[in-house]
Amino acid sequence: MAVLLMTGAARPELITVRPSPLAELCAALHALDEPEHHPASQAWLSAVHHDITDDLLARATVWAPLWGAFRARYLLPLTTGPERSLDAELAGVSRLSVEAFTALTLEALISKNRTSGEPPQDPAGALRRLRPISLRRYDLGLRLIDDPARFRDELLDFLAAFAAALLDEEWRRVRADVDADARARQRQLRLDASRRPSTASAPHRTTRPA
Repeated sequence: MAVLLMTGAARPELITVRPSPLAELCAALHALDEPEHHPASQAWLSAVHHDITDDLLARATVWAPLWGAFRARYLLPLTTGPERSLDAELAGVSRLSVEAFTALTLEALISKNRTSGEPPQDPAGALRRLRPISLRRYDLGLRLIDDPARFRDELLDFLAAFAAALLDEEWRRVRADVDADARARQRQLRLDASRRPSTASAPHRTTRPA
């Protein structure tokens, strides 16, 4: 997957494109949870269901709200720079402060039901909002608030286990196509940036009283 990481306003020159194994992993998990939305992935999903253990499938179902239509922000690249391995991306999530991790997780669980663009800061209030959305999201919210460090460790353990069992080979298979897509998107961004009118050369006018 070629990830567009915005580092400022939505101007082409402020967008970075780079492959992300963590983003690809979570896109695959999203397709596993909502296969009807991803008919192009049916062959891969059939292979996964043939090979996946009951335990791993059950764990994937529990964590699925974090990569639904609104994905937890830390499951996409958090910084600019060169591509990193999956292990390095997971390590980056582990280094987030507990407060930031909790807020971003609650934001993903509340999803489109957010009342503002900011991550929720009140865990108790977030739980009240999660209860009518779904019991699965509410249960995850309870686990998160009870012990956020353990919640994060268990999530990262699952992601690493799923990748090792079912995605590492697929990532190697599609890697050439992902790299080609990333290069094409980067070229298009450079072209778009070159077409933007420059404001730096615009004349600066001053007026003086008569």
